Amino acid sequence: MGAYRDNEGTWRYRKWITLLDGTGTRVKGTPAINTRLEAERAERTHIERVLRGEREPPARPSPTAAKRKGESLTLSRFVEDAWWPKYSSGGGRRGVNSPTTLMEKQTHLRVHILPALGELPLAGVSNEVLTDFSGRCGIGGTGRRAGGRRRPR
Repeated sequence: MGAYRDNEGTWRYRKWITLLDGTGTRVKGTPAINTRLEAERAERTHIERVLRGEREPPARPSPTAAKRKGESLTLSRFVEDAWWPKYSSGGGRRGVNSPTTLMEKQTHLRVHILPALGELPLAGVSNEVLTDFSGRCGIGGTGRRAGGRRRPR
């Protein structure tokens, strides 16, 4: 696949294809959601359009236009649309996860992570935000539980 991440961290695709009449053309673009999976999907869709004879991709708002309208990709939308489908189907580097692991991760997302951080723009999920969140949940390496009690040693 021709999916790659540029220097700014944006996923894009670019590929040279040979058409049925023997001529070649380049397909390139940027997916609507900034993930590798979406870049690969957008590339396949673009190639199919070109092979059907539809040269121009359908019009979609540019990423800057979406930002201007105040629409930004939230953590919840990213998890639900891109990350969870790939993770739950075994699309990670380590392969398929067990059913109990999937239930555990889904519970963590549903009960803790998405209620607290779900409405944040994906770009706003920084190390500082995650450190603060883990401190509030009592999962830091501080040796203290939530509420200030020390862990038994």
